[in-house]
Amino acid sequence: MVNDTFALELAETNETAFVAMADLDMVDIAAYAFNGAVRDTDDDTLNSYGISFLIGSEAMNVKLDYISNLGDADAYTDLDDAEVAEVAGGYSVSAHAGMDVFTVDFEYLSALDPIGDLDQEDETTSTYGEVESIGIEFGMTVGNECECAVAVGFQSSDNAEGILPETRVSVGYMRPIFEVLTLNTEIYFDKDYDISGNADHNGDSGTGLLIDIAASF
Repeated sequence: MVNDTFALELAETNETAFVAMADLDMVDIAAYAFNGAVRDTDDDTLNSYGISFLIGSEAMNVKLDYISNLGDADAYTDLDDAEVAEVAGGYSVSAHAGMDVFTVDFEYLSALDPIGDLDQEDETTSTYGEVESIGIEFGMTVGNECECAVAVGFQSSDNAEGILPETRVSVGYMRPIFEVLTLNTEIYFDKDYDISGNADHNGDSGTGLLIDIAASF
């Protein structure tokens, strides 16, 4: 797929300054620290951290993640800093299974603390909701000569009005076009939240197309 997943938008940190990793047979452990200051200051202190456990093999695994602060993620950059919680932890559970030409991926992410007022255009509420997302993706390789792949994905979010659609269905296609170039396309169908009395969130649907050409050397 070309789009970032909902979980990535909700949890990807903008700064990572320190990473440590350990491989213990069937368990991989990674820990990192970053400056998670939500307010735009000159503070470079490493005041946030995360830890990840991957259990299994490359073909089939389960991953558990914890992050001490989601507030620095890209999803909240357009919001007023004053309306984003200074510290809001989160966790995710993901699984991957690869069987010959088929792959299946699942990911669930949830905040442990209130994030902030995610719908600031609605002056009638200042709800500080906990966000969560679920994503499932199915992929299949098509032909040994083509080395093409198709993928179908479904994602949903909860309490994330104002920053994410409520649901997204995606269909993707990948194929090499030259020896070092790969064409990736994705068409996606979004459905917004339907909130009674809110004209900005009335269940509207939207469709988008993304095309990406990647080079590898």
